Amino acid sequence: MEGGKALYPILVSLPPRYSRTIYFETLENQEKWLVILKQISQTFNFDDVYDSKEKLGEGSMGSVYECVHKKTGFKFAVKHMKKAKKNEQEVLYQRRELETMKMCQHPNLIRMFDIFETNSYYYIVIELCIGGDFYDYLGDRNFRITESRALELAKQLAGAVFYLHSYNIIHRDLKLENVMMLDRSDIAVPKIVDFGLATILAPEQGAKESVGTVAYAPPEIFKGDSYDKGVDIWSLGTIFFGLIGGYLPYDDEDKSKIMNKVLTEDLDLENVRWKPVTEQAKKMIRGMLEKDKNLRWKIEQVVSCDWIKM
Repeated sequence: MEGGKALYPILVSLPPRYSRTIYFETLENQEKWLVILKQISQTFNFDDVYDSKEKLGEGSMGSVYECVHKKTGFKFAVKHMKKAKKNEQEVLYQRRELETMKMCQHPNLIRMFDIFETNSYYYIVIELCIGGDFYDYLGDRNFRITESRALELAKQLAGAVFYLHSYNIIHRDLKLENVMMLDRSDIAVPKIVDFGLATILAPEQGAKESVGTVAYAPPEIFKGDSYDKGVDIWSLGTIFFGLIGGYLPYDDEDKSKIMNKVLTEDLDLENVRWKPVTEQAKKMIRGMLEKDKNLRWKIEQVVSCDWIKM
C-alpha cells in the first residue's frame, strides 16, 4: 500500500543472497511480468506444467498421484514429498532419495523426469507404472508363473542391482512391493522404486542402521552387525524365491518369528513347489540366501551364474 493505493508485488530472489521486491500498480501488469520472469528464469510451479489426477498410492516418503503434462498430454506419476523438518534422519533420507533418483539411468529403475520445489513440498515426476507391484502381479496369477518368466524378470532386476552396486549404491529395501510393473501385460517390464532408504557406501565401508523390511532382511541386520551390499543380495534372493516358488522363504505374521526363522532355520528347497525347478535356479537361490554374509554371493556372481545366463 503506497499513499492509500494498493500495489501488487513480486519478490525476485537470486543466489546467493540478493533479493528485491518489485511493485506494480495493476494486477494485469503483475501477471504479465510473472510470465516474463518465469520464461527468463525457466522456473515453473508443478501446476503450471502438469495436471494432477487420481491418487495412486503411498510411498515411504510421500503420496503418489497420476498426472498429465499439459502441453503433450503424456501421462506420468508424481510423488508429493513433504519436506521433512522433524529430525535430521528424515531430512537425510529425503536427500538420499532425490540424489539417487537423479543419478540412476537404467531401464529397470524408476526414471525421474522432473522435479519442482516449494516451501513445503518436493514434486517428483516419474514414470507411470500401471501394472501394480510384484505382489499384485503374482497375486493376479495365483502366485504361479513359469520358471522362464521368472528368469526374464530376474535378469532385469539383477541387472538393475548390478547397476546400483557399480555406483556403490545400496537400496536397502528391496521387496515385492518396491518393484512396480510398467503395465498389466504378461511381458510387463519391472521397475525398482522407493529409494528413501538407499545409501552410498565407499568400498570396504559398512553400515549399521537397522532399516528395511523384516521378511526381506538378512541375519546381520537382526544381529546388529555391520553390513554392506550383501543386504541387497539377500533381499533380491528373497524376491527371486518368491517369483519361482510363489511364497517367501522366511515369513510369518509375527515379525519376531520371522527373525527367529532367518537366524535359525535352514533354507527349504525340497517341498513340492520346488520339485520342477532347475538345479541352476536352486544353486543361485542358495548362494543369495547364504546366512554367512562373507560367503553370500556378490551381484557379479548373480548376473554371471548359469541360471541367469540361460
